[in-house]
Order: sequence, then C-alpha cells, then structure tokens
Amino acid sequence: MEQTCLFAPRFLIRFVGKAILGDPKVAVMELIANAWDAGATRVEILWPSRAAKQYFSIQDNGAGMTELELTQRWRTLAYDRVANQGEFAEFPKGVHFPPRKAFGSNGVGRFAGFCFGKSYYVDTMKNQQRVIYKVSHGSISSPFTLEKISQKIDHGHGTTIFVKELSGVRLSAEDAKAEIGMRFLTDPSFSVFVNGEKVDFHHIPECHLLRKDIDIEGVGTMELTVIDTLETDKTTKQHGIAWHVNGRLVGDCSWKGAGFNELIDGRRIEARRYIFIVKADCLSEAVRQDWTGFDESNEAFSKAHDRLFREVKEFVLEVTKDKRKETLTEVKKTYRNQLS
Repeated sequence: MEQTCLFAPRFLIRFVGKAILGDPKVAVMELIANAWDAGATRVEILWPSRAAKQYFSIQDNGAGMTELELTQRWRTLAYDRVANQGEFAEFPKGVHFPPRKAFGSNGVGRFAGFCFGKSYYVDTMKNQQRVIYKVSHGSISSPFTLEKISQKIDHGHGTTIFVKELSGVRLSAEDAKAEIGMRFLTDPSFSVFVNGEKVDFHHIPECHLLRKDIDIEGVGTMELTVIDTLETDKTTKQHGIAWHVNGRLVGDCSWKGAGFNELIDGRRIEARRYIFIVKADCLSEAVRQDWTGFDESNEAFSKAHDRLFREVKEFVLEVTKDKRKETLTEVKKTYRNQLS
C-alpha cells in the first residue's frame, strides 16, 4: 500500500521559521528581498492599519512569474534558488543593469505573506500572462494549499502579494520605514515606498546613523554615511562598502575588493551590522564603463580609497575597542602563570 507524507500542525512554523511567519519586520524584509531578486527597481507597500481599514500589500515591477514558475516554486519545499535560477537577480526583459547579487537561497521567504493574514494572494505577470493564486494554510496531508483564482492576458510584468483581511501587526508604518531604510538604501536604482512615501535616509533614527564629509585634496568631497542595523538578517549578504557616483551604485555593496576584506572579516558581527555608503560624485571619471567598479590605476580613486580605508579602519577599531579589551583580559587570565 502506498504511503504518503503527513504534516504536523506546526510543520510550517518549524520549516519556515517563527520569525518569518510572526515578525512583520522580518517578513517584510523577506518580501522586499524577493522583489530585489526579481530585478525590481520599485517596490510599493501598503502597510496594514486597523484604524484606516487598510490591508497589507507589496507590489514590485520585477520580472514576475509564469504560472508554471509560481506553482513549481511554491510547491517545492526546500526550494534551491541558486540551483534553479542562479546566484544573480533576474531582470525583466528590456531592463539592463549590472549583475545584482540575489538575497534568496532556500525560498522560505515566499511564505512571509502568512505574517499579515491567514491566507494571502499572489498576483503575477510575465510573458503576456497574468495569474492570481490564493495561498492558504493546509491540513495534515499538505502544509499549505494553492488555489488558482484567475488567469488572463496582460502585457505587464511584476508581482503583487496581498491579503484581504485586517492585520493585527504591531509594527507601525514609521517603524517599518526605519527598518527598510537601514537595509535597502545601498543601491539608488532600487526604491521602496510605504503608503506612497519613498523610504530615504531621513526615516532612519539618528542613533543608527552617522554622517561625515571627507575632503580630499585635489579630488573633491565625499559624503560618508554609516548605518548600524543593530540586528543581522539575510540582507547582511550585501553589507559593507557601497560607492555611489551620480546617483548610481558602482559595483556591489560588500567588503570584497580594494583591501576592505582584509580590514574586516565578513563573518564578524561588525561586518554584518554596518553599511558604509559613500557618495563620491567627484570620482565620475574613475568609474569603469560598465559600472562594475573603479579603475584602480586612477589617481583620484587611489587617493579617495586610501582616505576612506583609514576612516573605516578608525571606525571599526573604535566600535570593537571594548570587545578587544575583553579578549585581552580573558587571554591574560588564561595564561596568567606563563605570563608571570
């Protein structure tokens, strides 16, 4: 007799994680990261409000999904994004940007809609096809169900995830903007709007933000912004140094390249907490033609890089000062006899 799998009532919580299903801050980051991975340049969020009787929704202008892609990705537990889609974001047809490193890997973020409702809807467009599916909690034979709502021809692209019930989330729209701002301002070509307002630096609390002008003789002035996210999450994959020139991101936001990875180990908590955004319009002549990085032989870039390296090093040494003192004290205690 053929045996089928059975799923305990708490299977989805254990498989996806309590934070994604129950913490709106984590859930919305997952959903925005999915839009990033879909090559979106604009994400529009309606934040749930019982007072305003407003339901949650998140809409992006990314590549979207065909019906087959949607059903395969949702129905495949432990979905391997890298194996199936590669490690870079998929841009819509006709949209050309430098390669964008994807956040996703295991596909659990697709269940984040459950944080805002007992069921949620996926409305997606791609290849002149638009489909809407309802995703609901399942039963002992299936942890969730997919129900096809509609299908029609449409020439757009992108995905909207929404609920049709009032949500009891306790995170305010303003707090959501602050959390989003601390994580998704590294690339100027990617914009997130909450209730019609674009998330920007002014949404980040001052205690999480440090700004400084850096004057470089013979080159110009760079604006350095340091963001402390306090907590680490999946967006830490792209923490590090982000160079902005004339409103565009040069290369990737990371610790890799030009010696910064030697300054700080990417596995350390400091590397996964801090983002350094450098607005350096004065280096426009040093940017490579494909915007994947700078011409490292350029004299202006060499001066700017060296100065920024010193600034970042000074910052990192300061924030790790107490930890280094504790480590030294522990070493002295451990080897007290040998030292004496």
